[in-house]
Amino acid sequence: MTRLEQLMQLHEELKDDPFIWFAIAKELEKTGAEEKAIIWFEKLVSLAPNEVGTYYHFAQLLSRQKKYKEAFQMILKGKEIGILQKDMHAVSELNRLQFDIEEE
Repeated sequence: MTRLEQLMQLHEELKDDPFIWFAIAKELEKTGAEEKAIIWFEKLVSLAPNEVGTYYHFAQLLSRQKKYKEAFQMILKGKEIGILQKDMHAVSELNRLQFDIEEE
């Protein structure tokens, strides 16, 4: 059984667990199924919008796909949530990602 199959099985048991959604998105991304990963990231930002780390990873993926407008939207939303949560580490990471994308 592949890791993705294991995660999908866990998802069947724990349908409302954002950590599982994130793990599925990252595994799909890792295996090259980036369009499917985007669907899972979209689910995360829609149903678990306060998971600030999601925005970094989602923006990174969008940037790799040269979807810069969408990547910047994720960065801005993530920074907004990070500031509200007083998570300056996350805000700093998002700022660095924004800078890196602007340099491309």
